[in-house]
Amino acid sequence: MKLFNTYLYLSLFFALGIQAQTPIEKLEKEFEYTFVSGGGVNASSVCWYPDKKIFVTLMAGNADYPLEGFTEQGQNVFSSRTSLDARGIWYNLITRTIDLNLPGDGEWHSISFGRDLKTHSTKKLNAELYQPDFQSVATYNPDKRRVVYLDVKAKCIRLFDYRDPTKTEAIKLKKLADKNIAENYNQTSIGYTGIKNYEYILLHLTQKKLIFVNKDGEQTAAIATPEGVELPVAFKFSYANKRVFFFNEKNRTWTAYRIFK
Repeated sequence: MKLFNTYLYLSLFFALGIQAQTPIEKLEKEFEYTFVSGGGVNASSVCWYPDKKIFVTLMAGNADYPLEGFTEQGQNVFSSRTSLDARGIWYNLITRTIDLNLPGDGEWHSISFGRDLKTHSTKKLNAELYQPDFQSVATYNPDKRRVVYLDVKAKCIRLFDYRDPTKTEAIKLKKLADKNIAENYNQTSIGYTGIKNYEYILLHLTQKKLIFVNKDGEQTAAIATPEGVELPVAFKFSYANKRVFFFNEKNRTWTAYRIFK
């Protein structure tokens, strides 16, 4: 029995050790992706599409701007029109669709792709104001099935129930090294990692750091952004599949940096 208990303890110990992750302190470029279609300068979001093992990204500002997919090596897989003037993009594990949030009244839509990924259809999920700001870029917490926004004015992370968006939760941002969210942080975008104690990522512009926040809204880490990377006031910053992405509008390129192993 003692031998069994020891084995069980060691198994749990190593399992927990494997699951416990911390951010990589020095970020190095992993790959780049350049849009293959024209239109727009404000790439706003990247999501991981596990069914196809690709990233999907979009250009905010117009329904005719591109929606594109690319591999973990930065190779284009498809390019099409977004069909909607969208901001945030995320994968819904339950519905197995790519979902979007629109500006203004905050509609959510889902995308269903054809087999070749070159065609897609969209479906409106709601038509109410379910976001804190006109330009908010949503992401998704699949563990709680919540659509996630940074609410700059209220200094909080705002979560909306995917099934019933009238149900909301506000996580107050507290114990931040710099609490001046309205001026010193990216105003539209937030990342959700799903990594315990580092669930959310904010982009600090003046300190040039990625600020990690736990599920209670407390700062838990700060990592310097890569040297020479442009830090945008809005859009052009995203998180997907253990990477952070920064967008350079001059060359229309996302650059990916692995932040978790």
